[in-house]
Amino acid sequence: MNTVLEQQDLKLDIQTKGVEMNTYLDRKIQNMIKKLKQLLPDVAWMDIYLRTNSESVNPRTVVLRMGIPGTDIVASDSGDRWKIILKNIEKRVIRQLEKRKMLLAKAVAA
Repeated sequence: MNTVLEQQDLKLDIQTKGVEMNTYLDRKIQNMIKKLKQLLPDVAWMDIYLRTNSESVNPRTVVLRMGIPGTDIVASDSGDRWKIILKNIEKRVIRQLEKRKMLLAKAVAA
């Protein structure tokens, strides 16, 4: 299933494979987007890929791509629970943003 949404200035593309979108999962994704959008308001687009594979040790996988000025941010995680996976991705994106800000600060100082 492929869902493309336009939210304010953000183009959101959610692609699923073997995943049934429900209100709980949709709410968790919207909360993550809201938090990331507050940290980085100039995001142009986001692609979110959700996949399940019952034969794997970690049956659920999420990949997030964010289109921002400069190099795009990509984060992914696998596991058993959507809530934990989405929280881990959120933390990884925040860590990448912090590293990027530190590198920019060093470049300006040099």
